Amino acid sequence: PPVTLTGSVTRDMCLIEQVLGVGEVAISDHRGSQPTFQDICTLVSNARVGGMLSGKAGLVYCHMGPGSTLLSPLREVVEKTDLPITTFLPTHMDRSEELIKDGAQWIRDGGYVDFTARSVKTLKALAYYVEQGLPLDHIMVSSDAYGSLPSFDSNGNLLRYRAADTKAQLRLLEKLYFQETWQLENALPLMTSTPATVLKLPKKGRLTMGADADMLILDKNTLQLKWVIAKGQVVKTPDMTKMGFFEEE
Repeated sequence: PPVTLTGSVTRDMCLIEQVLGVGEVAISDHRGSQPTFQDICTLVSNARVGGMLSGKAGLVYCHMGPGSTLLSPLREVVEKTDLPITTFLPTHMDRSEELIKDGAQWIRDGGYVDFTARSVKTLKALAYYVEQGLPLDHIMVSSDAYGSLPSFDSNGNLLRYRAADTKAQLRLLEKLYFQETWQLENALPLMTSTPATVLKLPKKGRLTMGADADMLILDKNTLQLKWVIAKGQVVKTPDMTKMGFFEEE
């Protein structure tokens, strides 16, 4: 069972503002807890009910691994129960070409997918999805910033860990715009308004009246980050980065 603060996923979602759903649950990954069909059903049901009672998204983020079962553990739940496909949000969908293709069908069936910005396969996956005519508003890209990046040898033995790049989304945006000639109005929602919409965060991911005034200001020629404004407060300029109370310059 998942670790909770109040004893249940549903209560956590109803009583704790910051809890929007559950995640990440490892699926098709040798490093995961190998949840059974019933484990997944129970978890997703609790998250969905918690979302309905609290007005939150009630999503279950699924860390997709390299296993041969791909999305089938999730698809089995959708096919055998009344739980909607949109309750799941599989991430790291760039793990393999097979998973990318399985993700395309997942989107056709009405689901959403999330890619990891740093992966070289993400560019290829996005190009493939565009070629397939899939709706971009069902596709997201996240940074996985500071996530653990294990490296294994040919026998599956762990060699080392690294931390994921915090600037991965900005680097991907540059590649999409300059190398792949995407229009910014198509690339930016992958990282802004689409995740905010799926997570039911109306004050995030967009510039509009009443929103949180979170802004990244980029150089129009290079897309290099210049200014950061968080909830209307300037926290970074070309010459300054606002530090926390216990941080040093």
